[in-house]
Amino acid sequence: MGDFKVHQVRFFSPKVLGIQCFSYNELNKKLALSRTDGSIEILGNWYKEKVIPGDIDHPIETILWVSNRLFSAGGSGEVVEYDLVKLEPKMKAHCNAGPIWCSVKNHSNTRIAVGTDGGCVVLFDVENGCLNYLKTFSKQEGRILCLDWHQAEEIIVTGGIDNIRVWNANSGIAVERFTMKRHKQKQTIVWCIKILANLTVVSGDSQGRITFWDGKYGTELMSFFSHRADILCLAVSKDEKTVVCSGVDPKLIWFELLSEETDGLPAKKLKGKFGATPAAREQSRWVQSFAKNFQSHDINSLVFIKDELVSGGADSFISLISPKKKCFKYSGIPQKKLVHTAADANVLLLQYPTYLEIWDLGQASGKTGDQKILTLEKQPRNQVQLKSKHDRPVICCALTSDAKMVAYSTTTDSRIYCLNLVTDPSQLPSCPAVEHLKNFSSMLLPAHQMVFTHDSSKFILATNAGTLQILNFEDNEITCINPAKGIAESIHLLEVSSDSRYVATANSSQEVNVFDTVSGEHVTTVPLQRVMPTAITFHPSLPMLFIVYSNMQFQEFNLTENNFTRWSKQIKKKWHSQWLSRRRKITNVSYNPLNPNQLILQDEEMICLLVKNQPFPDPKVHFKVFGHQGPHSEAHAFHIVNKFKYILGSSFLRNGQMVIVEKTPKDFEDDLLPVLRVKKFGMG
Repeated sequence: MGDFKVHQVRFFSPKVLGIQCFSYNELNKKLALSRTDGSIEILGNWYKEKVIPGDIDHPIETILWVSNRLFSAGGSGEVVEYDLVKLEPKMKAHCNAGPIWCSVKNHSNTRIAVGTDGGCVVLFDVENGCLNYLKTFSKQEGRILCLDWHQAEEIIVTGGIDNIRVWNANSGIAVERFTMKRHKQKQTIVWCIKILANLTVVSGDSQGRITFWDGKYGTELMSFFSHRADILCLAVSKDEKTVVCSGVDPKLIWFELLSEETDGLPAKKLKGKFGATPAAREQSRWVQSFAKNFQSHDINSLVFIKDELVSGGADSFISLISPKKKCFKYSGIPQKKLVHTAADANVLLLQYPTYLEIWDLGQASGKTGDQKILTLEKQPRNQVQLKSKHDRPVICCALTSDAKMVAYSTTTDSRIYCLNLVTDPSQLPSCPAVEHLKNFSSMLLPAHQMVFTHDSSKFILATNAGTLQILNFEDNEITCINPAKGIAESIHLLEVSSDSRYVATANSSQEVNVFDTVSGEHVTTVPLQRVMPTAITFHPSLPMLFIVYSNMQFQEFNLTENNFTRWSKQIKKKWHSQWLSRRRKITNVSYNPLNPNQLILQDEEMICLLVKNQPFPDPKVHFKVFGHQGPHSEAHAFHIVNKFKYILGSSFLRNGQMVIVEKTPKDFEDDLLPVLRVKKFGMG
């Protein structure tokens, strides 16, 4: 594999953000989730495609896909629809009944119902692209904490304190009321509720009890004290034969519906109050089938995606549980670039939620200590902390290769600063100088991505309107570039060539476009691969672009020939199934500046050195640990290191040294709140 000097950075530790709720869209196969800071993430094929910044003062309690439109609601009492290009609120409607705790749509995607702190169910019309208040149901005592809409669209069921109500969705009047049992005179809070096609109502409450109700008559069918604390979430499989619940006690418990038909006769049908035809309750029953802890902290949301169960909660991880009850976890670390290096100055730029930090990297003495760790003769040093104006969320940032300029963008503006860092230790304790370049900043739009050219002569932004702005510092002029096909899309990847001539973009339509930074003209569009690009980089000396996709394949594209390189065509049918089956996505790629035949590919738990002039592994050969080299006859192009966890960023410096920034599992644990105390045998 070869040896690299690596700066292993562990002083950057962005705070872990728990998951509040999920919403899955079966139309576009996207999973949306909200985090505790009010931000929303949109994932496709488990790659984080978009992040909508949030407001920590206005937490989001519920999110909802309606067709391809995304809505949220929470403490502000407003239903908000988002612009998925600009990644900001598009329109709002107030419920006029206090904070909103929950929301649900009808099955025809024309209405949204929300449950409020004021005890009201409020309907909104979302048909034909609108968002309008429709009506408010009769007010009840106590807040409405959960609700669900029957597929026939005539029934809405709600849960609150000590009660469950069944509502006529047309009249807005409650037609049934289920009274919850109290324990030691304590209130029973219904945190989650589902109504099945056969009018069975399933509820989870603060006593750790899951209850199955007859929605027609309002009677309890059966209940299970399945958890030691509050049940916060439920998920129902598509065939409605499986229910899974969890909450403060993070144990996941599966309940299965068993049918007891006799003599081969079909289950008897009963006419329901609202025209539904529920199956006879005496011929089926719910039983607990499986229970296991997959996460350590509170689980706030569950959703079925096909046959797999997805769970998320306070520990920030997304757990994906297969039908065979095998669990795979995605960490909550951001996939967007939070770490930038000034390759010529050995300086590091770190992006926090509302400020930036600029650090000098350490310097090794050359003496090797234990485990091949070099001793430091110069410690890393924090030179600058740059706070955003009014503490607005920082969306993206950039640093020149000589660390003379830094820039960042918030939801409202982009700003450029001139830096004069202290490079000579004899000048200490003098302070670095930071100057805001107001004339340049005033011309810039808010951005989703930004980058300086390598010669620092230009500054390029991917704006929130799906366009590019190229600021030429010498001429003090801005070139605006519209999308290649005239259709605005959110740009999630932006990279500039080493000669500063080309800039490449990747957008949410899975396109990779290349533009000329001087003329602003569109150069080419890489042939569409029908999968999302997750990382791009330019060759250090040749006009070639390397692209990694969410299906774990990668390609090298020659801009001069406007075609994929010969190497890309040769590897087209040589992919090894063990590489393609990796579930974590490559989020960063870079060429070794001292050896362009080597590339570093990085996901959150792996560094892979790809050596282009070595053969790909034989697809028919099974490698026990893919990427680790066996006998000489098995040597191949993939050299994998799994010693780092969790990786926030990696890059090369100009001298060939590497910088790897990681957040250790212990840092994750230190950020988390205490868990529910579980007494174990032989322990207090």
